[in-house]
Amino acid sequence: MRRMMLLLGAVALGVALAVGTSGAGNAAGSVRARWAITDLGTLGGGFSDAVAINDRGQIIGYSSTAQRRTHAFLWQRGKMINLGTLGGRKSFASAINERGQIVGNSGTGKGSTHAFLWQNGHMTDLRVLSGGKDSTAVAINGSGQIVGTSDSASGWGHAFLWQKGKMRDLGTLGGRRSSAKAINERGEIVGESSTAAGTTHAFLWRKGRMIDLGTLGRGNVSTAVALNARGEIGGTSSTGKGDTEHAFLWRGGKMLDLGDFGGDHGSWFIALNNSGQILVQSAQHTCCGGGPAPWYGFLWQQGKSVNLGTIGARVGDPLAEYPDPLFDTTEPFALNQRGQVVGRSSTNDHNGAFIWQDGTMIILDRLGSDPLAFAINENNQIIGNATIKGQYHAVLWTLRNG
Repeated sequence: MRRMMLLLGAVALGVALAVGTSGAGNAAGSVRARWAITDLGTLGGGFSDAVAINDRGQIIGYSSTAQRRTHAFLWQRGKMINLGTLGGRKSFASAINERGQIVGNSGTGKGSTHAFLWQNGHMTDLRVLSGGKDSTAVAINGSGQIVGTSDSASGWGHAFLWQKGKMRDLGTLGGRRSSAKAINERGEIVGESSTAAGTTHAFLWRKGRMIDLGTLGRGNVSTAVALNARGEIGGTSSTGKGDTEHAFLWRGGKMLDLGDFGGDHGSWFIALNNSGQILVQSAQHTCCGGGPAPWYGFLWQQGKSVNLGTIGARVGDPLAEYPDPLFDTTEPFALNQRGQVVGRSSTNDHNGAFIWQDGTMIILDRLGSDPLAFAINENNQIIGNATIKGQYHAVLWTLRNG
């Protein structure tokens, strides 16, 4: 199943959504806005990668060091801080909450990989479930509850909840393995688990019980990757119609099929917020020897959706007179509480990072080449990556005043 990254947030609807589902993409009427871009640098090596940002403007990611190792970092107040490791050569940050607590995974001095919690300048080893060797943490809520996946005594990975110094095995849906993907402020957890029948189903863990969310149609595979404060859940499921997958919204005990958004290659869930807005990616038609092309982003709410469009050909581009929709592609990555979407879009030979808001796709300023906007907070700060002088660097866009 296609892997997805997302940013969770609480969103009030700030855009007028078109009635029905938009078809294949027209140009989005993209414009430029006053967004200043900053190179976050590295930890002394040749690359850095931004992963997440909180509303305080604290940024996490990972970077190479002068010793050619890869370490997790925290960037704040203009400085990149090396979070170190648990004794191994590598560490990776995956999530940060508003208290500045960071989770991820790190190599240990014994050759294994363990989940960690970093706070107040110290990295704590969360260890593993009984009988396991490796673990990784993927999300943390405001209360400091952490979820991830750890090896278990059975030899298979199990979803875990870590709180108050203890790691709890969340079990499975009757199969051998499970993995946690997200946790909300109520301590509810979602992810995927194998079943006794050998299928893989999305689950909701709530009040000590793992609930099977099922699949769409006659599909046998589903995964849940996000949930909001209202307990609504987003993910992707097979449909039983060939290899087609569709994004879904689970609420009130039912899984709602969000459809294919006018395309013929399915849809994939990207992100969800507290007002029930859902960010989806869809393959619109068949191209180039039978493969799906192009990709478009859609914002969905209450049965209505809007196509985010593409950046369109640049003004003055000689190719602007000959647009080719077969090469238009939009990859949305994150959604915030104000209904703003960020991602990457391309057309013909051009690509660019964008922010979409109030029905308009805005091209973000460049620094180097191949920019990608990956996450956005609630204070007009966007993180992503770009190739700068031949090196892949984490970058930050900030809206200029005036």
